[in-house]
Amino acid sequence: MAIFSFALNFIGFLLTRIYIPAGCTWVLSRYVIKAPPISFAAEVIASFFTAILFLPIIFTVSFINLSARYLLSFYLKAKYHDKIWLMAGRDSFVSHDEFANSCNHYSLYVLKGKCDLRKIQNKFDSILQEKDGNGEIVYDRMKRRLVRKFGYYCWEHLGKSFDITQHVKYLSGDENTVFTEDQVFEELKKMYDYPLGGDKPQWEILVIPKYVYNSHLRSRKLNNAFTQDCSIETDSLELECNNNVPEGSSTDSHYAFIVRMHHSIMDGISAGNALQHYMADKKMKLTVDPLSDCHQLPLWKIIVAYAQVILCGPRAFFKTALLDETNCFHGPKLTGPKTLSWSRQVNVDALRRVKDATKTSVTAVLVSCLGGSVRNLAMKKGLPIPTRVHAFPTIGILPFPDIKPRNRFTMALLPLCIGLETGLERLKSAQRSLKDLLSSPDVLLNYHLMQVIGVLPVQIINFFIDLCHATLLLSNVPGPAERATLFGGDEVTDIGIWAPIQLGIGIGMSLFSYGGIVRATVVTDKVACPSSSDVPTIIEEFEKEIINLTKNAGVQESEVFASE
Repeated sequence: MAIFSFALNFIGFLLTRIYIPAGCTWVLSRYVIKAPPISFAAEVIASFFTAILFLPIIFTVSFINLSARYLLSFYLKAKYHDKIWLMAGRDSFVSHDEFANSCNHYSLYVLKGKCDLRKIQNKFDSILQEKDGNGEIVYDRMKRRLVRKFGYYCWEHLGKSFDITQHVKYLSGDENTVFTEDQVFEELKKMYDYPLGGDKPQWEILVIPKYVYNSHLRSRKLNNAFTQDCSIETDSLELECNNNVPEGSSTDSHYAFIVRMHHSIMDGISAGNALQHYMADKKMKLTVDPLSDCHQLPLWKIIVAYAQVILCGPRAFFKTALLDETNCFHGPKLTGPKTLSWSRQVNVDALRRVKDATKTSVTAVLVSCLGGSVRNLAMKKGLPIPTRVHAFPTIGILPFPDIKPRNRFTMALLPLCIGLETGLERLKSAQRSLKDLLSSPDVLLNYHLMQVIGVLPVQIINFFIDLCHATLLLSNVPGPAERATLFGGDEVTDIGIWAPIQLGIGIGMSLFSYGGIVRATVVTDKVACPSSSDVPTIIEEFEKEIINLTKNAGVQESEVFASE
């Protein structure tokens, strides 16, 4: 009875002393006198005390859940020994997997040289045997598969039953099979919506023995070489033949492979670490070294950051969970199919000159151009141009403790004011939004929320994931600043990455810088971009935005794009 009386008194206190005054202050400062700092303070106070109100429920649910996990871990160890165990929270949080909402991320590597499948299989097999300084296998995760036990995500280790040939194989056909650039994107489209099978570890490397760039296919020399054995439709650039290519043609000089990776195994930065430390013949100079101690914040900044999370974190959580994202590109849950493509290779030096001229950042330049491409797509389709859309950028939490694969990233809402008229205005706005985001509690809060929510049962994880609403997914992974060689001297000429899009986020845009160039890759779902011309339009408009900004910075168009 005393507890009940205390609860009533506490709720009465919140209503009369907190919520009603804060609510009135918020309405007055937001709609009457237009005082954003006062409305912000009112939001912080109301959100903070709402979080306190829910603390008993949060602690009770956490205690029950952790107790259940503790008992389940004992049960799994007793029954399966060390073969099956519970997955960590951050890995579980990114394991949501269903048709048209798969959590696999994709990479396309294009190499100059002659493809040798056995050599590639042997290389990756040796990588999976590598040990760190403590004698632990670095890529042990890649011999595990994702399973569910009693409603929780778990790892199951395959041990000696693992077979590298089931994971590193031809995309289709044999060593003579040719794929054009467009055909590769069609193959990606076919597989993008489908989760990987649960009978083996959820990753694979699909080798393309002969890869042809569209620009090469258009060349007269290659066209003449192909004419002997196959007919080429110049409109579609599709090969209509048995894929036999004359020896000595330029198609012999390139091959490729697609990395299809379940996100629970590793994030994009971990994939970059694999390229740098194990896949490449030798280490390259990095654009950003995720292992460097220079990313470590001093103690006083860490204390300030966590104090900000405690005070302002509840407001950030409620604003994310209650966001009403309504525009012509955001709608129902994704249904498939997806459409994928990438831009031309953009010279990073040209972007740096824009950055210096506008006093912004390379990231802001790229993000504003991506936002501008969506704006221009809406204009071309005759759709209402959104004043502002929200994106979920992926943000790596640096430094990484080691090179082992992991998920050490988070996402936070980034507003993009794509309704602004000029590219320069959108660039300045993107720079301010990025600066505000990195100084907000959202990044640190969401990083820890991924761990806290990730240890809950699968159905509860899915409930919280459903609260995430945005129009765009943005991924920016800094790669090597120098060209890499793989498999004993084959030069990597191109790398593109595609992040998974899920739920109502129907447009995904990714950036991977490599050897002084960057590709912007795009993936869309039919619910957001139903026309087959939408993705080519986004790519075309992105490139136009880049050209306009570089022109204003005194950069010639010939200096913007690299030749393939």
